[in-house]
Amino acid sequence: MKPRVRIASLLSAIVIAGCGSTPLVSPSPSAGPSSVHSPDLVALSPPPALSGDDQALACGSPLTFSAEALLGDPPGAEEADHPAADALRMLLAENEVLPRRGGWRVVFLSQEDALFLLPATPDEGSAFWNAEFHRADSGWDYVRSGQCSVKPWFEGLEPARWELAPGEEPQPGTRTLRVLVFEQACSSGKSPEGRIVIAAVTYLDDSVTVILGVSPLTGPQTCQSAPPAEFSVELHEPLGDRHLLDGWVFPPEPR
Repeated sequence: MKPRVRIASLLSAIVIAGCGSTPLVSPSPSAGPSSVHSPDLVALSPPPALSGDDQALACGSPLTFSAEALLGDPPGAEEADHPAADALRMLLAENEVLPRRGGWRVVFLSQEDALFLLPATPDEGSAFWNAEFHRADSGWDYVRSGQCSVKPWFEGLEPARWELAPGEEPQPGTRTLRVLVFEQACSSGKSPEGRIVIAAVTYLDDSVTVILGVSPLTGPQTCQSAPPAEFSVELHEPLGDRHLLDGWVFPPEPR
């Protein structure tokens, strides 16, 4: 598979947002679901759709969305006047695991499906909470919910975390990176060697983001730890003085 190059100024803003200790999006100051029955409710609108230049993202669901969907309209989808938001309010009122605070955002909404995300707090042990619903004859039925991390989505590939190989010290003129690749999917303890590809590389003025993917093994796999595999990443241009980022999660992590 050839490298995929994504150039978007939006990613730069997201990287900056992810470098601090605050969540990617701030929770709404509004009260929880008990306060949503207000005459000022506004209709829930579909988030920005994926475009040809967007990297598809996912968070604990097959439904994919754009980065802009996480940064678009202000959060507060739990207060919207929409049947899917009604289903979210009902879930939050009945579910004892999901946080009941405000600040949910709809990142996917179609005639058939809806996906809501809420930034987790630092002590909740995950990046986001999700809640997914599917439209049925009886209304919007619950599909799944829980904690998730936003990750890039590629058909047939699983994003893999990477680190610089021991002794690797990139310089401004560096165009080849030696890295260690850690498969995230269960692989029965097998190394990802021979199954690694460059899924995408994004070149911005202040950063280079590399996303590596691993072709998952077929059939049932056990989930014990597996050794990393060494891999070489060829850049199309010198690194320069830009930050080097691993895009296996979103926002990308510095390397």
